[in-house]
Amino acid sequence: TERAAHIARNIRSEESLFSLLVEEKTGNSKTKLSGADFKTLADVLIQCCIVAQLEYEFPSLSGHVHGEEEASFTNQNGETVKVAVDICANPQDQVALHAAVAQTSALLCAVLDNNVEAARALATAVHQPLDTRVLEDEVLRAGISGDVCLDRVALWIDPIDNTSGYISGIESADHSDHAGIHCVTVLLGVYDISTKLPVAGVVSQPFYHRDNAGCWRGRTLWGVADGDVTHHSKCLGQQQSDGVGVGRDVVVIGSRNESPALITAVEASAATAAREESSGRQVRFSCGNGAGYKALCVVTSVVDAYLLSNPSTYLWDTCAVQAILASTGGLLLDYDKALKAMTSSSLSCDLSSLQLLYSAEGNRSEAAPKCWCNSGGLLAVRDADIARLLLCRCSAIQHP
Repeated sequence: TERAAHIARNIRSEESLFSLLVEEKTGNSKTKLSGADFKTLADVLIQCCIVAQLEYEFPSLSGHVHGEEEASFTNQNGETVKVAVDICANPQDQVALHAAVAQTSALLCAVLDNNVEAARALATAVHQPLDTRVLEDEVLRAGISGDVCLDRVALWIDPIDNTSGYISGIESADHSDHAGIHCVTVLLGVYDISTKLPVAGVVSQPFYHRDNAGCWRGRTLWGVADGDVTHHSKCLGQQQSDGVGVGRDVVVIGSRNESPALITAVEASAATAAREESSGRQVRFSCGNGAGYKALCVVTSVVDAYLLSNPSTYLWDTCAVQAILASTGGLLLDYDKALKAMTSSSLSCDLSSLQLLYSAEGNRSEAAPKCWCNSGGLLAVRDADIARLLLCRCSAIQHP
């Protein structure tokens, strides 16, 4: 994910690349390649890098790494070009590195209608050596065993989640509005093919903050929840120790297109809620951008829950964050299933059996990409009691 974050930052910092992104925002159509096409190329190139790196280091994963994007493009001459990245086995070897950059640049030239400058800049970002020792050291200190049976797992990845925020580049001083470029995430989730549950996840925020020199710096969070084995980024343990906070307001994040009736039900006054349930706690609903970011806000204790009642997220949006949430004791539920279970069995239902499930096939009754949609919505929480509180309030909409 650090490679993906590096490419995402590089595209916005290189004038030859960013100028293509601006075209979508301004509607300028003077060049052959539209901003929308280039944004898709950025997505696909990042995804290809992740897939190539994983399959190079773990050959048994070949064919089991799934993503949002297709790898084929048709350029202005009607030529179909398949984007592929060959991993340089020894990036310290300057001759080999130069050859890899030249090969990728030539391929990207065909996609970018011979825009040599943009192709070269992208290819350089793809193959530039990176220092990932800090993250690797943290994983090693956590004591994670490398003896994982890769034959039993597959992956869902989202190369750039919240592409609108990525294109706009709007910055937020303190992240309190949950909108803008800091909401962009790179998502890599590993799930067990048999149980269909996520077992590991990595999330990168390429534009987390600017350093003293004004350069973007990112952060990477990870988690493992494989049966009884759980590990996660050290900072998450520190944040989780604060807990939900008995008696304080509950903060829920959701979509800007969420149902007004649901928001009204969730934000029932403390006095009204006290007559309906035992907590009587005030709930505040806020809006945010990017499914990955909103779920990450639950993981990092910025909010208490992420609630979405409509089918607007996909398996690649949720797999990574669900694994990290599970590693800290949280849950990412199928909202519709949880609501029905809560309605039929009150507060006694086992919420852990209602989590989102993953596969490469998805819902076979639907065509792509709808077959991979989280059609029942979702509810992400760190604390099961918060889930029950919200489901209790939401059930009033379905059963007045």
